[in-house]
Amino acid sequence: DYVKKIIFVTIKPRPDVKIIAQKATTFCEGDSVTLSSNKTFAQYKWSSGASSKSIIAKTTGTYTLAVIDSAGCDSTASIDIKVIAKPILKITQKGDACPTDTAELTATDGYSNYRWFDSKTGRQIDTGRTVVIRKGGTYCVKAINEGLCEGKSEDKIITLNFDTVKVKLASSYTGEYFLDSINYSAMKCASVKIRNVSAS
Repeated sequence: DYVKKIIFVTIKPRPDVKIIAQKATTFCEGDSVTLSSNKTFAQYKWSSGASSKSIIAKTTGTYTLAVIDSAGCDSTASIDIKVIAKPILKITQKGDACPTDTAELTATDGYSNYRWFDSKTGRQIDTGRTVVIRKGGTYCVKAINEGLCEGKSEDKIITLNFDTVKVKLASSYTGEYFLDSINYSAMKCASVKIRNVSAS
């Protein structure tokens, strides 16, 4: 005799998991994006080692999420993140180190939207890769790269002729004057410019 048994087999689908990015998956260095599972599952395991529903991504790479639902079925999803480096900006000054009436400053080539600032006030003073400074102070430059990421240079301190030590000479004296680096340490150049500022 044969015994018949009816066996019902239920095939459950794998979890429909997707990774949802809070914002764009391509962003500038220093920024981040939150990555989350599209649904609630029993277990989460990210390629970063995290076991939460959401993580924060800060570096370039492929992020993979493995999940297990309440029925014990598993599934995975992946997403690519790209982080664009910021511009590396340096300022060079034309000429030697001696103070002059003006200073020509040039920023690193290869970027766009150059903007120059007075570092102390934060005020924008000019645009373009090269700028002529007519007032001593501390300056910096900002620019963007092809990925629209903005970078900022280190501060550049500029000393001009009229920022150095001023010496008053008595008009009634007819002898010789001597200026040396001991008494006037701010004078670093080999030449001295004499300017008549009297009203006559």
